[in-house]
Amino acid sequence: MYRKLMSVLLSAALICAASVPMGGRVYAAENENAVQTPLSLAQAITLMQTDSNAAKSAQLNKEADQAVAKGYSETYSNINDALDQIKGTSTVTQDQVSYSLYHMSFNDLVNSNPTLAPMVAYVTSGMNEQIAGTIKAARDAGANNNNLAITQLRRDFAKAHIESNYKADMNQIEYNTVQLYYGVLLARENVNTCTENVKAKSDILKNTQNMRTAGMCSDKEVYSAKADLETAKSELEAAKVTLKDTEMKFNYLLGRDVTAEVVLSDSLKKLPLPAGTEDEYVAQALANRPELAGADLAVKVYKKLLDGVNGYPRSSATYMNAKTAYDSAVYTNSTAPSQIEIDVRTKYANINALSAAVENAQKTYDYAKEGYRLTKLSYEAGMTTLANVQDIQATYHKAGLGLSAAIVAYDLGIYSFNYAVDVGTTRLPL
Repeated sequence: MYRKLMSVLLSAALICAASVPMGGRVYAAENENAVQTPLSLAQAITLMQTDSNAAKSAQLNKEADQAVAKGYSETYSNINDALDQIKGTSTVTQDQVSYSLYHMSFNDLVNSNPTLAPMVAYVTSGMNEQIAGTIKAARDAGANNNNLAITQLRRDFAKAHIESNYKADMNQIEYNTVQLYYGVLLARENVNTCTENVKAKSDILKNTQNMRTAGMCSDKEVYSAKADLETAKSELEAAKVTLKDTEMKFNYLLGRDVTAEVVLSDSLKKLPLPAGTEDEYVAQALANRPELAGADLAVKVYKKLLDGVNGYPRSSATYMNAKTAYDSAVYTNSTAPSQIEIDVRTKYANINALSAAVENAQKTYDYAKEGYRLTKLSYEAGMTTLANVQDIQATYHKAGLGLSAAIVAYDLGIYSFNYAVDVGTTRLPL
């Protein structure tokens, strides 16, 4: 019985799991000479969530979480079995042990042979020490009701959040894919805008040269127009370099040859605003965000740990540390809902501000485009200066870049908001 009891002693009351790092190269590179099929954003996300190193890491994380939950279950069973045997050992009488060993009680043994009384006293004394020692060893190894309760709490929490952790990993993969997909779209829009800028600068130079021939402007204006054109060409080359770098990173994410052609089917466009109210989304986040359950678990665990040192003096470091940890957990738990509410309301306000920024950028672009058209006509008719044309054309160019950037910022804000009212993008330690 003692050997069996010792075999279930616990090496630790609690166990922990290390997360599997994410990142790295995705599935094997495709044939760089193959014709690439146009890829939508939804297809890219599905691809990354099902057939990539990141997806494999997420699956490994899920399996690790399942192992953690199973470990808690096994630990709980071991503690429970040990407690049952401790209880049984502590109620065993000396005569019961004697009878199991010698088929005769110690009392009967002494009555039958009084000379055995010293030996019986020695044996029973040693037996009491053995039983006490076995129980102490089990207690020291973590076999107590407090650790049993803590392990049960962590087991139930781990089982309940395996799927939410996996979904958070999927959300992170989605966001990484969205960022790069939008990065390519934005880089291409910038190249297109810079190309239009070069064309506009070329037209201005041509008109300025014609006007100089007609004696309507000076050489200084011609040189100014030439300088503007060279600057525009430099900006275009820089935009092309950025595009090439972004496309290579996108190919790397998809596991293709980094120089493979990138063919995307989606274009840069503004996503619709969420249809619900701000209060509805706060309620949704409070129901979905696993951080709240984690904060509540911490309170329960630290309360059990505090109960476990209740016998220590209140002025001892052991008790004070446990009390501080518990108080901190209580504070975090009490403020967690407000923190999540602030996060959701801030992101909700942010997407509305970003939406307004897109609308304003669109108006600025439209006004600048029309202003440039009219000013260019006036310049060709000799009714305004080159400086005015250059200024309005520069405004038009910047407005085009600003509109593209505003759409990207808004759309990414929508994705961030959607994660905030769901389970987020960060997995919880179990």
